[in-house]
Amino acid sequence: MLNIKALAVGLAVAAVSAAPAGATVFQVFSDFDGGLTTFTNMVNASGGTMVSDVLPTSGSGVRTDYTITRPNNAAVSLNGLYTLSNSSPTRTTSGGVITINPAGGLGNGRDPIGSINSGIKFDFSSYAPLGGIGTGINALAFEVGDWGTCCKNPVSNIYMSFDGTSVITLGSSTATNNVFLTNNGAGVFVAAFNDTQLYTQVYFWGDGLGEVLVAGGTVRYAQIAQGQLVPVETPEPLSLALLGTALAGLGLVRRRAA
Repeated sequence: MLNIKALAVGLAVAAVSAAPAGATVFQVFSDFDGGLTTFTNMVNASGGTMVSDVLPTSGSGVRTDYTITRPNNAAVSLNGLYTLSNSSPTRTTSGGVITINPAGGLGNGRDPIGSINSGIKFDFSSYAPLGGIGTGINALAFEVGDWGTCCKNPVSNIYMSFDGTSVITLGSSTATNNVFLTNNGAGVFVAAFNDTQLYTQVYFWGDGLGEVLVAGGTVRYAQIAQGQLVPVETPEPLSLALLGTALAGLGLVRRRAA
């Protein structure tokens, strides 16, 4: 008999994807706890200083070091802690979240940039810390809730872009519930690094049309000197498809956007 809990624990490892040798773009895709550990270790190993900002459960996206808006600069609203679908024991995000249910474009992996306007934009154009290396950031992480519950046709992706054009695919869900990593629930920790330069704007969005998607919790960011990124080696995750098949057999109800 398949031990779902043990399998989920086995999957709760950081998925760090490195570009070819000499490149400077890396990503983290994991459960809330494992992802945070990996992000923190990478920032420290690369000589950066991580800043953590717990988002409030109400108000706007205007923060001390940065601002969160829609990509078209429309204001966003922060909502309460988000309880992850199917999490056991129950798990919430560490801070407030912003609803970014995917919309627009062809969706479902067919037009990565087409749904960008349903996501969010982080603007760090005023962030130039004392003792830092300039204005902006090149390492960003936060929590994502209820992604991977439906709407594949054939795939549901989540993306990040440091410049609004070069797209990094952080994760792909091809079977219902196959990315339930945090307490067996629909929550993932995502991060991306690009030490080519510092960036003042970073975008995040999904393309699973019809799916519930929230982002936020605690926003973590850092400046890393050009060419100094040190990836932290982590074990490759087990097949996510296997977990998806097992959970689907339990008759879990997928969650769609209202």
